Amino acid sequence: MRRVSHSPLAVPFVVGLVQWIAWTCTSYAQWTAISLHPEGVNSSSLSGIKGGQPSGVILSHPQFGSPRAAIWSGLTSAYVELAPQASFSSVRAAATGTQAGYAYIGGDVRASVWHGTAGSRVDLHPEMAFSSQVYGTDGAQQVGFASIPTTDKAALWTGSAESFVNLNPANASASFAMGVQNGEQGGAAFIAGRWEAGMWSGTAASWRSLHPVGWQSSQISDMHNGEQVGRVGGGLYRASLWRGTAGSWVNLEPPEARDSEANAVYDGQQVGWIIGTSGSLRASLWHGTAASWIDLHAVLPAGYSSSTAEDIWHDDEHTYVAGEAHNESLNRREAYVWIGPVPCPSAVSVLGIGLVAVLRYRR
Repeated sequence: MRRVSHSPLAVPFVVGLVQWIAWTCTSYAQWTAISLHPEGVNSSSLSGIKGGQPSGVILSHPQFGSPRAAIWSGLTSAYVELAPQASFSSVRAAATGTQAGYAYIGGDVRASVWHGTAGSRVDLHPEMAFSSQVYGTDGAQQVGFASIPTTDKAALWTGSAESFVNLNPANASASFAMGVQNGEQGGAAFIAGRWEAGMWSGTAASWRSLHPVGWQSSQISDMHNGEQVGRVGGGLYRASLWRGTAGSWVNLEPPEARDSEANAVYDGQQVGWIIGTSGSLRASLWHGTAASWIDLHAVLPAGYSSSTAEDIWHDDEHTYVAGEAHNESLNRREAYVWIGPVPCPSAVSVLGIGLVAVLRYRR
């Protein structure tokens, strides 16, 4: 039987490979922040960036005096209004080529979805509803709530008002949905006197609770690739991560914080905010644990008193985080994008690369 031995260079090669990957992740892990605040607008905020196009609202424009749904032209301050005919409107979520939120038209707040232009707006408002809004979209589906007749019920659409599905569980007095991907929806339902985080698979009967034991309330705000994020607590909250079950709950709040929330997730990275010892909101990013917390507020120029991160996405070169920061001297909110490195390989991935390298160098 042939005896297989390994080259004496194999182990140093693997160690060097791991060190190189770690060095690369560290040396390029430098975040920058750029303002997308348009001239002539009193206030602006970003709520979506999935798919690469920032979207959100412009506020208190001299010509309008009310929030207006908008998309930005790349990473510039140029923007396009999505609902000029509405008294007020907002984009709450985005996917590639899609923006979703609401528009106040004809005396009703109406769930709406756009595809990059004002003329592309599709009215999702159910006929029986008093009001409706979209909180999340993956491009194929939209989720949010509809007030029927005046109580909020979690809602699901697939691109038209006629596709509306009432997701409210039978044992819940109210509910809402905020995240959606691949036929699953996440949000919260008011059951037995408390809000419980949970998920659906397209029907009210499919509801399953993800509420962790011992907490007063919980909710899911976004979901992607088997992860769900949101908050748990009551009064004060803790940024939270789940992986499909109540028992998988992870507390993301770092020791520096006394209040926190996770708003969005993409490929193992989570974003939101914490309130630290200073008492102000600080835009934040995590990689699945409290110890991985990154203070994005620290990247901002001087003069910003608070900030929040609302959405996250990455391409092959950069990670993009969208949100807002409060300009203290001008007393206004400004749309901001943070730009950083793509997620680094996990330890398991690095080990796998190393094992492949060892096998290739064996003799």
